[in-house]
Amino acid sequence: PKLVVTMMDVMELCSLLHQLDFRVVSLLDLTKEEMQSAVEQFLQLLDRGVYALFYYAGHGYECSGRNYMVPVNAPNPYRPENCINVQKILCRMQVKNTALNVLLLDMCRKWYNQTYLPSDLQPLAPTGNIVYGYATCEDAEAYEVQDGERSSGIFMKYLKRHILKKEKVTQILETVSEDMGKDQLITGKQVMEIRHTLKECRALTDKICTRGHTVQLRVRNERWKRANELPERRTIRFPCGVGVELTCSAKFSNVMMVYATIKTRPPQVTECKVSLLKPEELARAPSDLSGGSAQMDTLLTSLNDRQQSDTTLNLCGLHKLEQPLILRVTVRYRLLKENPKLEETAAVNLGHPLIAQLELYRTMPAARVEADATSTACGSGTRTGANKREVKPPACPARMFNQPEENDESDVSNGS
Repeated sequence: PKLVVTMMDVMELCSLLHQLDFRVVSLLDLTKEEMQSAVEQFLQLLDRGVYALFYYAGHGYECSGRNYMVPVNAPNPYRPENCINVQKILCRMQVKNTALNVLLLDMCRKWYNQTYLPSDLQPLAPTGNIVYGYATCEDAEAYEVQDGERSSGIFMKYLKRHILKKEKVTQILETVSEDMGKDQLITGKQVMEIRHTLKECRALTDKICTRGHTVQLRVRNERWKRANELPERRTIRFPCGVGVELTCSAKFSNVMMVYATIKTRPPQVTECKVSLLKPEELARAPSDLSGGSAQMDTLLTSLNDRQQSDTTLNLCGLHKLEQPLILRVTVRYRLLKENPKLEETAAVNLGHPLIAQLELYRTMPAARVEADATSTACGSGTRTGANKREVKPPACPARMFNQPEENDESDVSNGS
């Protein structure tokens, strides 16, 4: 089923993590190959002493203690080679000698193929710095509430109330668990689970110490900045004398909003309107393929920071860009003494904005299974895919979809 609120959950968590001075990269709607490439970039931001937080919201499942994220191009039912193993990501995070590894999995943990025996997984090192926050317990579903502007996943509804507190991270999660336990909407349906090996009192609010890490910090910051660079504000001058200002903003690392505003118009120009055309290479992003483009546009438009403009264009899937982003800006107008409408178009080079700077396609493994254009798109953020269920009071599970087949972990490459 289509998940609606995951995008809002990621956006809210990103905002809170920015307040905690985290360097955040948030991605929506990734294929398996894009997930693997994004994880590679994420790992390059980690080093000795770093606090790493990996959050995923979307479709997923669990088998024998292994958690699997489901990409947007996974067929229905899931094929063995189409899912990403979270524990393999954690193993690679440990190699970076991080001081804290927090994994927040806002996904279902149901497994439908009871006859499958998973292959061996290398045990995690006893580093004493791992914290798991599961939105639900083993063999259970995670729910979301759709209630207009207050829509959110149940887990995020309570996490955002406490995550900024100056408390040990495990204590924060315990408080979230207690709050969820009081929610009658999910009584008997969803119970949060916490697992950890944390041996020291570490909080997400701990002061950042750069002493002795100046060079490494500069390198990581530079890489993070590249993934968050927006095109500069600019004004496009048309031959008719109309001037259109373009500004950009972003809520996610692979989603950009472009605003066009008519700033100047000669007296002889009337009925002037401006429009923006989405580039062809972004026209078939997963959200479009799954029928979710209109819904995403509505949500993104509601997040436009009350920007005053004549028109807005939401560009999703920037991680797919291999060439500079060329935006077509068109003005349509009439002259005082002429009846027919006239039109002028300008091609504007916006370069490689946001995550496009990191060129994920260069580190992407070749896709071994053709994407299913009818599969349901969901997932996001350093998030990427899970079987969350919608809850509309009173709570009741949706019909079961996407029952996964066996998943051989040997099919998940090192890049996951």
